[in-house]
Amino acid sequence: IALFAAGVLYCAYFLAPSVAAAQILLGTIAIWAPIAYDSGTAADTGFIARAVIFTAAMWSVAVLVSRNRAALDRAEMNARRMALTDPLTGVANLRTFDGEFNELLARAYDADEPFGIAFVDINGLKTANTVHGHAGGDRMICSTAELLMQVADARDQVARLGGDEFAVLMPGADREDTASFEDRFNEALHELNASPDFTGPPVSAAIGSSVLPSVPSST
Repeated sequence: IALFAAGVLYCAYFLAPSVAAAQILLGTIAIWAPIAYDSGTAADTGFIARAVIFTAAMWSVAVLVSRNRAALDRAEMNARRMALTDPLTGVANLRTFDGEFNELLARAYDADEPFGIAFVDINGLKTANTVHGHAGGDRMICSTAELLMQVADARDQVARLGGDEFAVLMPGADREDTASFEDRFNEALHELNASPDFTGPPVSAAIGSSVLPSVPSST
């Protein structure tokens, strides 16, 4: 019984939760099956008492293993998220941007699927850090990230490249789409600074965009 219970717990740790639960239930049935076959002999030999002990121990340890595994999964998920996102703004970081950019570029040449890209530089970040402290500069960075997320489509990838630089990848976008993105961003930037509820340092940013791969003009 002990060896069987250990095997079931091993399955509970390494298998998917639904499969592990089925294994534990199967193990419980297997432990108590001899009692159903010959309850009298089981009672006389103390089998029932041992079955109760091992069943309780198996389920208790299974619960602990499940909680530990859930905690490890959450920690791993958080680590992955932190490795792929900018800790200040929550948007993608340079590492994520590089991977997505290379993938889109390869697809653009291999499958003729162009994409748009926009670069945004915050103006006056150093001055904001001097006048308002780094909290003021961080507020400018976060405000810019929020505006980019606000005007981006669901399929777009907003990334902070570092410092005051951002980039937005727009799969399938053409020149009209990138120009529209620039207009929406500039309009949102103006509305933010004009809003009476906005208390942070004024946000100024320059934006430029292009479509890749570049198509040479016909002559």
